[in-house]
Amino acid sequence: MKMARLVVASICVMVLAQGLWSPAVRPCRGDGPGPLPDLYIVPGEFSFSVGGVATLAAVKGNLVSISALVANAAPGNITSAVASFFCGTALLGMTPIRTNFSGYPELALANFIWDTSFADTGNHTIRVEVNASGGDANMTNNSAEAVFRVTPAPPSMELSLEPGELQVVVTETMNGQATFIGTIRMQGLDGSMAVVNLEARLDTGWFCMCSPSTIVIYDDSTHSFSVSVVVPEQTMVDLPGELNVTARATGPGYQLNATARALATPMPYYRVMIESDIPYIEIAPGNIVTFTFSVTNKGNAIDSYEIEIINLKDLVNNHWTLMLSTSEVKNVAPGESRNVRLTAQSPRDPTLWKEGPAVINIRATSEGAWDSSLMVSYTFPVYPYERGSYPLYYNWWTIGLTVAILAALAIAVAWRWRSKRKKAAAGKTGEPDSR
Repeated sequence: MKMARLVVASICVMVLAQGLWSPAVRPCRGDGPGPLPDLYIVPGEFSFSVGGVATLAAVKGNLVSISALVANAAPGNITSAVASFFCGTALLGMTPIRTNFSGYPELALANFIWDTSFADTGNHTIRVEVNASGGDANMTNNSAEAVFRVTPAPPSMELSLEPGELQVVVTETMNGQATFIGTIRMQGLDGSMAVVNLEARLDTGWFCMCSPSTIVIYDDSTHSFSVSVVVPEQTMVDLPGELNVTARATGPGYQLNATARALATPMPYYRVMIESDIPYIEIAPGNIVTFTFSVTNKGNAIDSYEIEIINLKDLVNNHWTLMLSTSEVKNVAPGESRNVRLTAQSPRDPTLWKEGPAVINIRATSEGAWDSSLMVSYTFPVYPYERGSYPLYYNWWTIGLTVAILAALAIAVAWRWRSKRKKAAAGKTGEPDSR
């Protein structure tokens, strides 16, 4: 019995020794559990990608996809296998690969996502190693490695403009000016230098300029600049300009862009003009005339106007009758004109003859300016010139007076003529007879 045990032990030692001395020798079919598989990394199929793009470098913080194509070069079956990924000697992680290798050549993809946020910058040796749970006939071809570089993350840049909207005063004869304050801040420079170029543009084409236009930054403190904007005269209130400021930062191995926006909005100004093609007209006493005049919005915003005769009381006291076609003109667009009629009747006082000027002062007042606590108006005079008489008012009193005056004149003329005849007759009677 002891002798049998020694024989079995000797055989086991010989089998074990044979396996240690000849690792590449596979067990024979039928003499054991079956042949071992031979997993290996397909040459040239160990790769890296960032965002689907193959690369051997990534910025710190990127997610890197590491892939290896695994094949089985032997007829042995595999129940399970795992791929281990290393950075140097540090294990990054492990991932199972397909476990249904049923023969050879069989292919499977081992994949791992590496978060470089925790990696040091510089070159790293990345290695993948595959292992079958039941053993492998040849361990010399189970791994592959490559050098991968992690580069520093570029610095970040923040750009802003204040205020976000600025109202600018313009008039019909004066440009408006506005100044925006911009700030720029860079983080993550790590002692390096960044040169930032600033450029300002307005979608309306107005003039604008950054000062300074170039800033050199070494730290993460906030740096300020100004942007000057010129809004042209007579710019409409509904045509704001969008200001776009672009910052381009250049440093070692990177280039950054940032944009900030703001609005330059013209403030409304209110102007009104009254014009007439015929501001002067002659009128007979008691007659009616009509003046037509235009009210024009000379401002840059929609406005309404109150129309009035400012010396109406004096004219009424002088027996004029006046009437406007409207007392208000509503919602007049910039540059638009509306017509208003003035009907005037001169005094109907009894008169044989009258000649003299009158003035009617018409005023248009901006309602938009009222809402802004301003007073904007325009006064336009029209001149009816009274000339002639008013026959319709020759009543019986006027006719009687006229007849009396004419009768008195006739009597006076007749009396004078009679007196002259008497004197002439008396002179002839008093002459001596020369016969």
